Amino acid sequence: DVGHGAIVVQLLFLSSQLNGKSRRRRFYNGCEMIAELALAAFVLQTDTSKVSKDLTSAYELLTPAGQTVSFNGRPVDLCMSVDGKTVFVKDNASIRRFDADSLQETGRQASKEGSSLTGIALSPDGKLVWSGNSASELNAFDFSIESKPTPLPAIAMPRSKRAAYPCGVELIQNGAKALVCLSMKNSLIQVDLGTSKVDWEVPTDVAPFQVRVAGNRAFVSCQGGRMPTAKDRTALSAGTAMPVDSRGVALTGVVDVIDLETQKKSNVVEVDCSLLAC
Repeated sequence: DVGHGAIVVQLLFLSSQLNGKSRRRRFYNGCEMIAELALAAFVLQTDTSKVSKDLTSAYELLTPAGQTVSFNGRPVDLCMSVDGKTVFVKDNASIRRFDADSLQETGRQASKEGSSLTGIALSPDGKLVWSGNSASELNAFDFSIESKPTPLPAIAMPRSKRAAYPCGVELIQNGAKALVCLSMKNSLIQVDLGTSKVDWEVPTDVAPFQVRVAGNRAFVSCQGGRMPTAKDRTALSAGTAMPVDSRGVALTGVVDVIDLETQKKSNVVEVDCSLLAC
């Protein structure tokens, strides 16, 4: 592709500055090999005939346990009804409903402005699905009508200089309120789903991803890790400095523990970054 071609051209130009025919010849041979690999990669990327039910669009072979279902979308999160009969899947552009036994898709509703990276919750009665979108809103979808899911008015999330980007969602108080991770705002909020108003907002560490509740505590996984200290090497994540290693990869991962009664962060548990996205 263009990127690979540009690299090869630059390498060829640099080779002209080398002294000695044998050195230049070895360099040329290496460039030719890179060009061939780049061309092969480009051909593979555009050869749709190689995609099958056994290979992903990136030509990876996946053999998951149980049954699988394919659809035109990128799934990022899911939830199941209380009776275990229905599965709701959040993909990059919509919410899909599937029968859990047959895996047949029984409904789909597009998500306004596209979906955020994660976050989906189902009301206790199994009728309303809540999900964050990329426009800093909490979407609501009514799936009570079997044949036609209906979008309901979205709830605007509080913003900072950047978009809020709501991710993880957890319903509490029998579905009356929702805890929502605001990834770009680095905070957790409680929203009254009846009035669409924010009850409170608590600062978290960098890029809160998912939230789960146990008792009176909320556990919030933060993909960007802890806030940096003066000694840390840092890089920006949506405008927020986060600790990184020499490669520019997040150095830490944390789970914030927030007391829901006092609305204060009571503890921070540092974990392996590879275990964080959950």
